[in-house]
Amino acid sequence: MNDPLAAGVKLLERWLPGVRVSLVHGEAPRALDVDWEEQPPSLAQVAQYAGFAGRAERRPVAVQRFEIEDADEMFGAHRAAAGFPDAGAEQALAFLVPVLEAAAGPLDRRTRAVAAFVAGMLVEDNEDLLRIQVAAEPGGSPLEDEVHLMVRTWRGDTGRLSVAPAGATPPDQGDAESRIACLTTLLSELLYINNNNQVTFEVTFMAHDLPVSVDLDAADAALRAAPPPGIGWDFAETPEEEDDDGLLLRWSLDELEAALADSERALIELAWGTGMGAGGSPSMEDPGDHFVHWLLKDLLNTIRAEVTGTPDGPPRLAYGKGLPLELTGDGACLVLVGPDRIAVIDIDDGC
Repeated sequence: MNDPLAAGVKLLERWLPGVRVSLVHGEAPRALDVDWEEQPPSLAQVAQYAGFAGRAERRPVAVQRFEIEDADEMFGAHRAAAGFPDAGAEQALAFLVPVLEAAAGPLDRRTRAVAAFVAGMLVEDNEDLLRIQVAAEPGGSPLEDEVHLMVRTWRGDTGRLSVAPAGATPPDQGDAESRIACLTTLLSELLYINNNNQVTFEVTFMAHDLPVSVDLDAADAALRAAPPPGIGWDFAETPEEEDDDGLLLRWSLDELEAALADSERALIELAWGTGMGAGGSPSMEDPGDHFVHWLLKDLLNTIRAEVTGTPDGPPRLAYGKGLPLELTGDGACLVLVGPDRIAVIDIDDGC
């Protein structure tokens, strides 16, 4: 998955299982050819552009247009997720929040961050924001428990974001691979090294037959003697080599947690700088206000669950290279060994 908006939609649905969220793409006339402020589209045209045409269960009955201010500003979704939405994102979020909370309860910091990110990503680089009210039948009353927002680019591409109660059948939560792809897509979107390059994450799982339940030192020696192909870094073999940043070091659980905490701090600072520029710095006393914190937490819990069986399960062995992250372009690697599986997380921060 490499579409940040689609990834945000999937995550919003997963973190708020009481709602169903969908994203539909379509086409409309170019903004240069038809100005919707001067020539508002008809309900029939909106139905076509928004992908409602041919769907008997939902019919547009009212439309409001909102101009998206500062649509060409970069990193609007970053600012929205950090709690500083631009005007367009703030307008979209104001429509989303009441429906989300009516279906799933009050938003906490985590769910508000992903909702704000989705709102910011939806309006970014777009010309028009339409709020579409729909009815379930011709001439029916607008459905108050749903929200449908459509945007249009200057080229005429459209995207409709729809949110409704999940009903009796909650959305599919997806397997670990799809959840990891979603989370790493969003992390990369928030973590720009420069205007063109992002920090990227690649997660690989593999089975093993190391004797981790019997003798950790023997398991460590066996892994070093014959590392699986998915581990692309060499291990430090002597105390002298442990100062070499290019080699994997064996860590205690305390060392692992400390490296992860310091790496999270570095990534939050990078994300904040990307979205806010010189506009201050985040409070590191409470990282829970930052979308990166929640994404990393979910990513690591998902990986740990695959390796150890539980989201907070400690690995039997842990190794790291280039951690804590300093984002100097040298890359990093984390290896977690569970009872019968290994996870390898490669982090590329190069330009």
